[in-house]
Amino acid sequence: PVLNEYAWDAVETVDSQYFVTGNDSQGRILLLKLDAAGNTIWMKKFKNNYQTQPNCIALTSDNCCLIAGTSTPHNTNQTHFYAVKTDMDGTLIWEKTFAAGNENYRPELQILESGFLIAGNNQDDIVLVKASNEGELIWSKILDIQSQGSVSSVDVCEDGGFLLTSRYCFTLIKTDSMGCVKPTLLAVDGERTVSQNETIT
Repeated sequence: PVLNEYAWDAVETVDSQYFVTGNDSQGRILLLKLDAAGNTIWMKKFKNNYQTQPNCIALTSDNCCLIAGTSTPHNTNQTHFYAVKTDMDGTLIWEKTFAAGNENYRPELQILESGFLIAGNNQDDIVLVKASNEGELIWSKILDIQSQGSVSSVDVCEDGGFLLTSRYCFTLIKTDSMGCVKPTLLAVDGERTVSQNETIT
């Protein structure tokens, strides 16, 4: 990488090589493949009509590479979730945008058996988008829970639901497999038990 090209995220492949994603000085998405010693094997650049931040990268269940982040069309304030899928040689398979409100922060990405989940924020609300391996929207949810912080992690639970945490305040959210918040959830904060959606101060 050179000056004004910067990385957002990286993932290791099964053969101990690495994919790295970021932006160049012109706002294009970068995808690099590095060998085990950190030497560049190849670099791809993807250009679109959006101001895009490729925040996350992961390997999919069908042995491809998935980049997720946010995109803002030029001359607008509408920010959406954005996803790019390539094969293991960096060849573009598809790119998609998913409506997610007006003001979004760095989202988190979770790979699923037959697709993926993007979790992020629209101001104080949490937005979940589930899509297939083909990039087709399965469902999206807005959780109006006033999380007081952007989503910092998302994981899959044994029951097929999702567990999310948020930055800045100690917030823990549990949903079912359709992204609906469970009616009860208990989290332990050292000395006391707190109820669903309560912020620990």
